Amino acid sequence: MKNQFLKLFIIVSFLISGCKQESSKDEDSKLEHETEETIHSIKQGDVEIILIDGCEYIVYKEAEGANHAYGYMAHKGNCSNPIHCQNRL
Repeated sequence: MKNQFLKLFIIVSFLISGCKQESSKDEDSKLEHETEETIHSIKQGDVEIILIDGCEYIVYKEAEGANHAYGYMAHKGNCSNPIHCQNRL
């Protein structure tokens, strides 16, 4: 009896915790599209500050290329987004 209960418990556990298949992403979101357009508009050798989802990023576009490489991108240390702790001081 205990052995059957254990088997049933294991089977039910697997059914409940089954993996969920991710849906394929066919299109970029509006935010991704706008960010890509902004990065592509930066001229080679320029440093720009761009806003992505409320946060500021410094972008240095080192080279043009088929894959639209932009060089370097980093979150600004003094970003004006109110979610950052330095803005609460």
